[in-house]
Amino acid sequence: MNNLDKIIDKIILDASMQAEEIIAEANACAQKITEDGEVAVADILKRAKLDARRESELYMARAESSGDMKSREILLSARVAMINKAFSNAETQILEAPDEEYCAFLSHLLADSALDRIKTCTLLSEEYGEEYDSDGAFEVIFNEKDREKHSKNVLKGAKALLRKISAPLGKTAFLISEETRDISGGLILKNGDIEINCSVETVISDARRACEAKVIKALFADSPNQ
Repeated sequence: MNNLDKIIDKIILDASMQAEEIIAEANACAQKITEDGEVAVADILKRAKLDARRESELYMARAESSGDMKSREILLSARVAMINKAFSNAETQILEAPDEEYCAFLSHLLADSALDRIKTCTLLSEEYGEEYDSDGAFEVIFNEKDREKHSKNVLKGAKALLRKISAPLGKTAFLISEETRDISGGLILKNGDIEINCSVETVISDARRACEAKVIKALFADSPNQ
């Protein structure tokens, strides 16, 4: 029995030792797994943070790009509105000018247009021998209001302006047309089959094409995004 007890004790001891070794190895493995897991988790978190940061940066970049584009669109829209307003105000100032100033404006329009037409006809006649089916008179067409209120003074003023250039030009024949046109103001100059549109709308439109770049420069000279 004594030897049996010793054998049993030895088996128990060896088993205990093996158990301790297994437990120690298991603990070591568990620790390794834990450490590896922590590293893996940390690595995953790191990659996730980097991915999130990259995604955030991309989102912000897209947002900024979209914002910049929207900002440019708003700025452009505002600039266009300001330019439109500038020329619209010019038209309003002409149409709402005191009678004397408005008549003077129309007189200059009429005189300048008639003079240009006379020069063109003279040049074409001298250079190319072209003849024009016209009795030499200029027919002046107004809107209904201006025809009744300003037409005589406008023709008188135009003849005076032409007379300052030369006596023959001062004798240019103008006729007030019985016809009226649906224009906000200004006039239509008719010579034979040729009509010259001197309505205020057309004058402002021509002026815009000629000087819009200068207007933009004047309005936005100090703008960094011009």
